[in-house]
Amino acid sequence: MNVLGIAYRPDGSVGSEVQRYGGIWSSRKDEWKEFTKTPYVYENQFDATPGTYKLTVVVSAGGRRIWKVRKTLAD
Repeated sequence: MNVLGIAYRPDGSVGSEVQRYGGIWSSRKDEWKEFTKTPYVYENQFDATPGTYKLTVVVSAGGRRIWKVRKTLAD
């Protein structure tokens, strides 16, 4: 599973980003079924100067995007 989060400044430039690759993917159906029985919690943080950002987070696995969200962050 891959996680990419990018915080964009109002001018469209990148203010900060965080990435995580690998770790929990399994091709065995029984392992995947067991893993998906409970919610997966992912926590991370990034450094950015105070201001307003548009945060985009994308989660992908096996070359497919499985989740994407966009939120505005303000200090």
